[in-house]
Amino acid sequence: MTEAELEAALQKAAATYLNRFAPSVYQFRQMLIRKCRKLSTQLTPDIIEIRISAEIERRLNQGILNDKSYAENWARKMHGSGKSILQIRIKLHQKRIAKEIIQQTIDEISNHKSKFASALLFAKRKRLGPFAKEKDQDAKQRWKELQKMVRVGHNFDIAKTILNGNLDDLERDSDL
Repeated sequence: MTEAELEAALQKAAATYLNRFAPSVYQFRQMLIRKCRKLSTQLTPDIIEIRISAEIERRLNQGILNDKSYAENWARKMHGSGKSILQIRIKLHQKRIAKEIIQQTIDEISNHKSKFASALLFAKRKRLGPFAKEKDQDAKQRWKELQKMVRVGHNFDIAKTILNGNLDDLERDSDL
């Protein structure tokens, strides 16, 4: 396989992949590497790396690849489903997003009201506190629920407020 054929194959694979997914730069690079392995080309690894980097650079310049918007979308999605800031930070780190981008994204979505809303969504989803099936809970059960919320990264005071709160007051306070 020649360099021109490799470049054409990478462009085709990139276009197909980007039509289906909105990946991070790292995920896109991994896909291109897998594609080159499947092609079992006779070219040197240096030439392959140059072609992969050129394709990534081309897509970055076009604005198709953007780790900042990728991180913001993931963070909004996870925060909206009740994930804690800690869980969001870990997930973005696993996706190999730069630390500066992660911090900017976390700063944008984290305020007290959004932390409260996220913890409230978590409690609803897991049926904790006032959302539990059994309304009469003993102290041991309430402590377990509090531990569950704190373990996934929600603030202790916010978790305690939600678990001790009245259902009507909580929904009014969160503006949900």
